[in-house]
Amino acid sequence: MKHKHWFVAILALVAASIWVVAEKPIKQGLDLKGGMRVILRANPPEGTKMTPGLLNDAKNVVQRRVDATGVAEPLVQTKGSDQIVVELPDIPKDQKDEALKRFQTEAMLRFVKIPDKYQVVHGEPPTFLDKVTQKEVDAAQVVKEGEVIVTGAELLPGKARGNIGGDGQSIVELHFNADGRKKFADYTMRNVKKYFGIFLDDEPISVPIVEEPIPSGDGVIRGSFSLEEAQDLANLLNAGALPVPLTIEQTSDVGPTLGKESVNASFLAGAIGLGLVALYMLLYYRLPGLVAVIALGFYTLFTLALFKIIPVTLTLPGIAGFILSIGMAVDANILIFERLKEELNAGKTLRAAIDAGF
Repeated sequence: MKHKHWFVAILALVAASIWVVAEKPIKQGLDLKGGMRVILRANPPEGTKMTPGLLNDAKNVVQRRVDATGVAEPLVQTKGSDQIVVELPDIPKDQKDEALKRFQTEAMLRFVKIPDKYQVVHGEPPTFLDKVTQKEVDAAQVVKEGEVIVTGAELLPGKARGNIGGDGQSIVELHFNADGRKKFADYTMRNVKKYFGIFLDDEPISVPIVEEPIPSGDGVIRGSFSLEEAQDLANLLNAGALPVPLTIEQTSDVGPTLGKESVNASFLAGAIGLGLVALYMLLYYRLPGLVAVIALGFYTLFTLALFKIIPVTLTLPGIAGFILSIGMAVDANILIFERLKEELNAGKTLRAAIDAGF
């Protein structure tokens, strides 16, 4: 009865794996499917020396931003003294512009007290007027002259969240570290009924007024953005600000290294090779060889099903590794069967020979 249950379970697993392999697509890497390659150049401000450490910090920020897009198997690496290369396999066309924008955004968040000499004009985006001349003032000038309350450097890593507020508006919830909470709480206690601006890369996102002290010291960004935009902003803040501005030096669509016919030919060659190995196992080892071939068939089926469920992004080296793993399994079976023959020739029972072989 116990063996019957095992048999039914294996049949169910095989049937499920066959369905997954037949119905689900497999994700392909840049060398098989193609994608986009971007070369970014670091442009340090005047007086800032470009160092390998600074470039590596910028690369890490770009890596976190790429990871937040959900693109599988991206490649982010430094090149030379001031370049970062990004490769995004199989990225949808409608996401390319957003990805390029994400790479260049510095994501420098600042909470800034609005100087009293400026009048806030609420709009999308908010603007600022000089109270005396009634002329519009550039937001960067307001940031330069205003008192910085807290910055993105004081955010708790990975804690920014895009969400829906109690009024149904999209918001970005911010959680500062202990120093940032104290600064923001102190500011709100001293500046009730005064404006402060929330700026991202010197662009105003929101200019709220302090209605009452906020003793918790946590902040919320409100604006006329969608939930998706709020989540994108939260991802940018979680990835951190770029330590040095980046510009796009080159962008190109990358075709697959091998054409479809070449990929099919590679799979056909692999199938023929495995078929010849299976034939050798059957002719030389007979019944044990048949068992080994069936086991290798199950191994291949289950592994492909897992590749599609996880999903694993398949690349040329990945295909080679998969075929190599099957070959190693064959090699292990040969060693087991040779030991099995030796034990049987020595006069041991089949059960004892199997135990010794494995």
